[in-house]
This record gives sequence, structure tokens and C-alpha cells, in this order.
Amino acid sequence: MFKHIDIDLPELTRETIDGVRFYNVPDADELLKLVSITSVTSHFNRETFAKWRKRVGEDEANKITKKATSRGTDMHTLVENFLRNEEMPTGSVQPLSEFLYLLAKDDLKKIALRTLAALHQKKKAPQCI
Repeated sequence: MFKHIDIDLPELTRETIDGVRFYNVPDADELLKLVSITSVTSHFNRETFAKWRKRVGEDEANKITKKATSRGTDMHTLVENFLRNEEMPTGSVQPLSEFLYLLAKDDLKKIALRTLAALHQKKKAPQCI
């Protein structure tokens, strides 16, 4: 369980520039534009995905892509609930998504704790347990 302490964080905005999603992140005196991970993976794998779609066919590729994006959305929901100390929404995610989340949960906790420790060193995070 995480102990949450409210801190005042700026609201992040996002924008799409030439089909690439960016998050606007204030940092000291400047505004950083950080590219989304989805945009990064799409860029570096564009040719790979195109070849795969041609090999399996558009209908099959669309079916597989829909299942994969649904699992990704499920994983986001499960991780957010975990970080907020909320119960896992029973039956609201696919069984495979729940299984993959449970496999990843210990590593997620380690990543969260390492991230908080790094932020503490930079004096940008509140005390937590």
C-alpha cells in the first residue's frame, strides 16, 4: 500500500503535432514537450507493423490490434488503481489482462518505489511509505 500525500502538481496538457502526441511538462523556467511512448513505439515500429499487417491481412491485423489495445487500456486501469490503493475492478477487465497485471504487480511496486526515491533525491516528491 502507498501512503498518498496531496501535493500541488501542474496539470499536464497534451497536443498533437504532425500526428505525434506530446505532453507539455513545466520544468523550472521552461516548458518541456515530451513525446508519448505510443508515438515513440509507433515511429520506430512503423515499417515492422506495415509488414506484419501485409503478412496476416488487414482483417486479422485489425482483430489482433483491437484485442491488444483493449489489454493496454485494461493494464492502464489496473496500474492506476494499484497506485491509488484502490481495489482491482472485478470483472471489468479481460481475464488475460488481469493475469498479466498480477504477473507484473511486484515489478510495478519496485518501479514505483524507485521512482519515488529518485524524486525524493531531487526534492520533488512528498514523504511516503
